Parts: sequence; C-alpha cells; structure tokens
Amino acid sequence: MKHYLSLILFHSAAMSACGSCGRWQQALLLLSKLLGVRLRPDVIALNAAISACEKGEQWQQALLLLRDVSELRLELNAIGCSAGISACGKCGQWQRALSLLDEMREASLEPTLISYNAAISACAEGEQWQHALLLLSDVLEANLEVDVIGCSAGISACGNGGAWRQGLSLLRHMQGAQLELGVVSYSAGVSACDRAGQWQQALMLLREMGDVRVQPNVASYGAGISACEKGGQWQHALSLIRGARSLLDVGCFNVGVQACGRDGHWQQALLLLSELRALRLEPDIVSYSAAVSACGNGWQWQRALLLLAEMVEAKVEPDAILGSPKERVKRAH
Repeated sequence: MKHYLSLILFHSAAMSACGSCGRWQQALLLLSKLLGVRLRPDVIALNAAISACEKGEQWQQALLLLRDVSELRLELNAIGCSAGISACGKCGQWQRALSLLDEMREASLEPTLISYNAAISACAEGEQWQHALLLLSDVLEANLEVDVIGCSAGISACGNGGAWRQGLSLLRHMQGAQLELGVVSYSAGVSACDRAGQWQQALMLLREMGDVRVQPNVASYGAGISACEKGGQWQHALSLIRGARSLLDVGCFNVGVQACGRDGHWQQALLLLSELRALRLEPDIVSYSAAVSACGNGWQWQRALLLLAEMVEAKVEPDAILGSPKERVKRAH
C-alpha cells in the first residue's frame, strides 16, 4: 500500500512539473500510466493533470478530467474546478467557464476567490463585461474580498466589450477601496480607452501612472499610442514614443508610423522607422506597409520605391497589404 501511495505521489509531482513546462500531453500520459496499472489516482494527481491542461490551453481535456473525478469516486475540489474554469477562459469558452462555476455551487462546493477571478478573466476574453461585473458582485455576496486580479480582469472585460466608462468607474472604485493599483490595472484601463478611441482618457491615465509612481509597461504605452492613432493625434502618439522609446516593441513603433503617415507626415513616419532600426529592432511587414503608405499619402513615390527595395534586401516578403509591385508604385505616385 505504501508503495502504491509513493507511486501516485511521484506521478502527481511529475505531472505538476510537466504542466509548469507546458507539456500537457506528457502529464496525460503519466495519468494514463497510473490507470494502466490499475492504480486509482487521487484528487491531487487529477488536479495536477487538469492544471497542466489549463496551462496548455486544452479546455476540452480539462473538462474531461473533471468528469473523471466523479467516475473515480473522488471528491471534487475548488483547485481542479478553478483550473478548469481558467482553461475554458483562455480558449474563449466563457459560457463553459460560467457553467462550471454554477456546477461548483450545485455540488455545494463554495467557489474561492481564485475560482471567481478565473471566471471573470474568462468573461474578459469573451467580451462579456456585464457578466464580469455580476461576478464581482457575487464575490462580495460570498463574503470574499475583491482583489486587484479580479478588478483588473473586470476592467479588461469592460474594455473588450466597449464599456470604457464602466471600466474607468471600476478603476476609481478600486482606488476608493484603497486597493493597491499596479501596472496591470492601469494598463487594463488604458486599453479600455484605446478600444473606445478615447485618447484623452488614455493619456490622462498614463499621466496618472506617473503621478502615483507606477511605471507604465509596453502594454500601457502601446494602448496609449494606439488610442492616439485612432483619434488622429499623431503628435501625441509621437510624444509617447519619444518618451519611452527604449521600452517599446516593434508594434508600438508601427502604430506610430501609421499615425504619422495617415495625416501625410511622411518625414516623421520615416524618422520613426530609422529610430526603430537604431534600437536594433527589426522592421516587419507592418512597419514597411505603414511607411510605404505614408510616402504614398505624401506623394513621395521615389522614397516608396527605396523602401520596397529595402524590403527585398531585408528579406521581408510583401503581402496583400502592399499588393503587387506595380500597384504599390502606382499608389505611391
């Protein structure tokens, strides 16, 4: 008996290690080996396998394993259910995530804060901001303390669902509740403003981050630059890039090039492309597409041709965004 328990514990630890490395297939293989020698895994082993599937974004496998819990006459627990909810959420299966949360309640298993946060994150992925806010209310009714993780996910849900006002209201509620706001919460707020094209609000949040000594990250700046681009505010987009150039990635510069080029400021667009290279970042197809478009809007067909030649030299393949060589030159001219 002691040998069997040791074997199960060993397999559980091995499955957890596989999950941490994203090797969900190996975790399931280890579980099948236990079953193959007629050893009934305990709930810890099953939770390890479910968590591995969650990290590997294998929601169907996670749900199948949760069904195995009852078949093996094991007691369902919040750890496995929370991992299953998270797996569903990561794959955009928000309905199944909420169904699993309901199943926990029906089984008289009280959802934990981790369970609720996983469900709220699932709603964020599915752009279901109303459900996310209802879940935050459920957290309070369950006498649990709403935390930064859940609120940040709620703000993301509002932003993804186009409810930027509700997202900012939740951010202000967090401040009133004296929750420590970090870069994740603020970034979610800036992203919500970006999706709604509210560039003034996005810039206000970025300034506020500086006031409270929260260092914006690439996601914060990227959302702010994107909001300015949507609002036709190329100067503000340029100012954000210049103020944080060493933190930014290619995507942020690309949006800046697009913002400048859209209004015919091809010189600024090409300057950003040069700065991109100076930071040892490789321009991609979007970078060149935006720069060629900027030259086209500024009637700089010769510069557009030089960019196309540079693309060939850099082995960046033109795609449907740019069209055929003849069409690109024609548009630039």
